[in-house]
Amino acid sequence: MESSDKYENIRNTLSISRMATYEKYSDSHKKALDLYLWNLQISSALLECLAVCEVVVRNSVAKIIEQRYGEDWINNARFIRTMKQSRQRDLIKVRQSIVDKTIAELPFVFWQSFFTARFDQELWQNDLVAALPNASDCNGKLREVVFMDLDRLRKLRNRIAHHEPIFNRSIKTDYKVIIKIIRYCCEDTANWVESWQKIDDLLEKRP
Repeated sequence: MESSDKYENIRNTLSISRMATYEKYSDSHKKALDLYLWNLQISSALLECLAVCEVVVRNSVAKIIEQRYGEDWINNARFIRTMKQSRQRDLIKVRQSIVDKTIAELPFVFWQSFFTARFDQELWQNDLVAALPNASDCNGKLREVVFMDLDRLRKLRNRIAHHEPIFNRSIKTDYKVIIKIIRYCCEDTANWVESWQKIDDLLEKRP
């Protein structure tokens, strides 16, 4: 920064409490702003990959649900009764006449919820491999492992959406989990994401 006044103006605009986190990990005002900018950039890069991951997961789960309950599964009363009330509300809130539009409106947590134990018999007894054809069995705990991975990614996505610091996370691990989940569903899609992702370059440039 050319003067301390400019930094003070920027800090006051972004909020003193928000910048305090970056100042804690920096030895100058310039480095605090550099770290803030880098946090924005790595968040954006992760969000691009997360967007693909979310679409892939919801499509894989929706395909299994459709096979089990039919094309109009969003209106199937038996299917709806299998869900917790909070997830039923999610569906009813966004339900439209076109299934694909409904799928696009449902939150990440809705799709994550299908990897809880309550759906072991209802969905996954015979179809977990169909949904995740490239996954190992994780010592018989694939469904549980996927649930925890999706929980990690959901929380990461929420932090990014609320513009929170993520620079002190294990970002490389976050990225590996994203690619792992995509690869479980489709090897080619995972390779495609790896071909354009910006995370590796940004990690090398971390302030």
